[in-house]
Order: sequence, then structure tokens, then C-alpha cells
Amino acid sequence: MSSEARSLSEYRQLISRHSWSATGLGSQSSWPALLRGSVDIILDTMQPSFIAWGGDYSTVFNEAFSRRLDPGSWLGRPLPELWGEAWANIAPHHREALGGRGVLVEDIPVPSALGGGGETRYITLSLTPLRESDTQVVGVLAICTDTTEKVRAAERLEKEHERLVRLFEDAPGFVGKMRVPDFSFVAANSAYRRLIGHRPVIGLTLFEALPELADQGVVEILEEVCRSGEPYIGRAMELLLRNPRGEEMHVVDLVCAPFKGADGAVEAILIAGHDVSEHVRSERHVEELRGELIHLSRVSAMGTMASTLGHELNQPLTAIVNYASVAQRSTPDPAPPMLAMALKAISDNALRAGQLIRSLRTMSRKGARVQQSFSVDEAVNEALKLTRFSSRCPVVVDCAPGLQACGDRVQIEQVLINLIRNACEATAGVAAPRVEVKAVRANGVARITVIDNGSGISLDPVEKVFAPFMSTKPNGIGIGLPISRTIAEAHGGRLSAENNAGAGATFKLEIPCDCPGASASGAKAAAGAGAAARVDGATDQSLEA
Repeated sequence: MSSEARSLSEYRQLISRHSWSATGLGSQSSWPALLRGSVDIILDTMQPSFIAWGGDYSTVFNEAFSRRLDPGSWLGRPLPELWGEAWANIAPHHREALGGRGVLVEDIPVPSALGGGGETRYITLSLTPLRESDTQVVGVLAICTDTTEKVRAAERLEKEHERLVRLFEDAPGFVGKMRVPDFSFVAANSAYRRLIGHRPVIGLTLFEALPELADQGVVEILEEVCRSGEPYIGRAMELLLRNPRGEEMHVVDLVCAPFKGADGAVEAILIAGHDVSEHVRSERHVEELRGELIHLSRVSAMGTMASTLGHELNQPLTAIVNYASVAQRSTPDPAPPMLAMALKAISDNALRAGQLIRSLRTMSRKGARVQQSFSVDEAVNEALKLTRFSSRCPVVVDCAPGLQACGDRVQIEQVLINLIRNACEATAGVAAPRVEVKAVRANGVARITVIDNGSGISLDPVEKVFAPFMSTKPNGIGIGLPISRTIAEAHGGRLSAENNAGAGATFKLEIPCDCPGASASGAKAAAGAGAAARVDGATDQSLEA
């Protein structure tokens, strides 16, 4: 019969039939009352239990203890033999119990037959001294609890903890943990230590470990996380941090997340994020390259024109102004009104032509994009002046009075020149060519629309017109519109295109109206310069104009 199927009554019969005379305990009839009573107790106990009695520690164990043993072979054997290799771990506690003191020892490894098939198991022992008198301890009663699963679970938990610690330490982003309310560090991984120049932080408060953060708003963020219990997410935060080389500006993305206790109070704050300094530097470099590309585009588009106008027109214009001045001085006083008006118009228009040449030179000059408020009407006017040299198609302009925009006026004019010139070229061959430029304020942006009745956009989808090196012109290289869209987006705006229901296409440029922190004085000053609808491109000019 297997030990698992053996009942308690059957095990009592087995105890009674056992040959105790061959053991250190002697025959059952000679057992003292204390031993008999203690044996009765363990036989009725469901927990694995044993008694070690006498000088050789002879053992009696119950049915629950015997399930991995052959009772006939092991009952009455000395305790050291019963426990085998595990005895070295048990002996000190057994001696303590023999000294008259109850002992509880947890998670003892048992690498013996008691462990089952040689597998190491773990037990917790409760050892109680058996007293024959107040001073004489004659044995020990032990109750065993198998804690193998608990120990295995603890080992798995420890391994998982070690794995998480390694993940924490090796995480590519910086991770740190702080207690509240003093904001003292309890953890910081290698990326965090690298970020702060490998300074010691564990056990130190934020101000003790990183005093340079005192006036950079970090404490206010942590205090708000504690107060609200909500995480803080920071994007592209600039922090000045010290390292062995001195102080260095870092740009970081970070999250400050609260750890809450059972009562909902914030007990700690986890700080995690990435040092995006290199990424930001790369973006700035890309912005610089974009500026170079825009500059090269301007030079390519305007270089020949500026050079030709500057060389060919400066001397004739100077001569015109000088001759007009001589003619004015040579005219009898008083001069005939029409003659005086004509000579003044000659001089004024020659000077205006010189201003156009200077505008071309300004457009070709390399420089950083300027964020300032400017008049949309004046920018459209200037763009028209510059496109008039390459196209004479009529352009109808309708700008909302006093409309202002924010950005680099020279770059926006570059976009307008490109759009107006493309519109005029698209109307080539049209019997009644027409280009309209409209500008209105809509939802906080200046919306400038260039509409033509030309051939439209043949690409499908229309958005392809903004792809680099995608051109519908026979001799085009396809960089004008991509650069124009880049300029618009760099201003926080957008540039879009669509075909008209009838003929032609519409390009829509939107840029912010207001500069951050700008006053309304600029807009008020420009309000009086209202721009009514007009037609530009007429071949004749009245002297009265």
C-alpha cells in the first residue's frame, strides 16, 4: 500500500507493530508518559511532524512526514541520519531547542531523500523542547512546513527584479527616482549618471546633487506633480548641466510620473526621458542647410536678372536723372505745367527703377530669416515689381486694407514671385490671360491666393507639384514650389494647390498674421495704406498717375 493511500489509523497500527526494541527508544511499553503523549499528538497532526528523543535523538514521525520515506526503515533512526546532508543546517537550531528554548527557523534547504527524488526542497521548522521537569529537556517536537514553492516564487521574483534592474540600468534613456517631499534620489541609471557628468546622487537631494537646477524651474515641476498627482511631460526642455568639462546646455524630452501609495498620496517621482541635444542640433543644421538652399534658389532665380539690370541700367538711369535735372534747371521760370510735370515724372520713374535694382540685390543677399510684422499689400507690390521684368501678363490685386503678416518679408516675397511668375507662364497662349492675387485675414492667418485661367496642373494627384525636381515646364528643374512650401512651413504656415472648376489653378499661401509679443502699432500704422483693387501690367502710364 502506498504511503499516500495509508490512513491515519493504518499508520497508528504501523507504529504499534514497529520493532522499537532495536532502536534507541526501546520497546513501546517502556516509553515514558511524556513520549507517549507527544507521539499521540504528532500522529493526530496533519502537518509533517517528528520527535527526536534521548541522547541519540531517536525519531518518531507522523504519517504526513513519512510520505517520502519507508517508515519501516527510518522509524527510530537518529535524527542526523534522517536528515542526511541537511543536518548541518538543522543541528544548531536543534541544540538551541534542547537548551530549553522554542525555535522557528525558515526555509532550510533539504537535499536528501526527504526532498523527494534528490530535488532540493525547503522547509520551515518549529522546534519545541519536551521537558521532563522544569530543568530537564529530554527531546524535541518539530512541526515542518514545506516552503519550497514560496522559496521558488521568491527566487523567481528576485530574478525578475534583477532583470528589471538590468533593464533599468541599461535603458537607452535616462531614468531616476526621487522620494518626496525632499526630492532625494533613490535610483539613477547609467544614462542618468552620464547626463549629469557621473556625479554621485543616491541619498542626496536634488539641490545637493544638482545645484545648477535650482533656478531652472525643475523644482516647480516636481512640486506640481506632487500637488496634482498627474504626470508632467516636457518636450525639448533646455537644461544647463555641469560635467567635468564645465557647464553644457542639454535639450531633453522627459516625463515626471508620480508613484502613489495605498492612500493615493504621492510617495515618489519617476523621472525618465531622452537627451535629444544631438537631434535638436541636427534639426538646426537642417534648418541652416534649408537656408542655404533657399539662398541658392534666390541667387539662381535672380542672379542673372540682378547682374543684367545692375550693369545695363545703372548708367542709363543715372544719365536720365541727370539730364532731367538739367532740363528742369534750363526750363524758363515759370515752366509750362505739362513740361514741368513730365520732367518730374521722368526723374521720379528713373529713381524708382534704381530702387527696383536695389530690391533685386536685397533679394539675392544671404541672411537669416527675420520674424517681424510686415504689410502684405507692400510685399505683393514688391513681388509684382520684380515679376514684371519677366512677364507682362495683367495681374489683378485685391488685398484687404491694413492686412499684416509675420515673418521674413524677403522670403515671403520670394514665394509670391514664384507663384505669380508660374501663374503668368501658365496663361501663355490664352486668348484673355488673367491672374488674380487676393489677400484676406482668415482664422488668424493671412491667406494670399494666386489664381490663373491657364492650363492648370496636369499632375495626379495635384500635391505632386510640390515634390522636389517635379516640373511641368519643358525647361523647369522643379525646385521652386518645393522651396516655396518649405518657406511657408518654416513660417508656421502652409502652401497648397488645386485646379479650378473651369480653367487654371489656384495656389493658396497661409502665414500667421501676428508675431508673438508684437504690439498692434504696426498694424495701425499700415491700416491707412489701404490697397484697393487695381490692374498691374498696363502698357501705358498717365503722367498724372
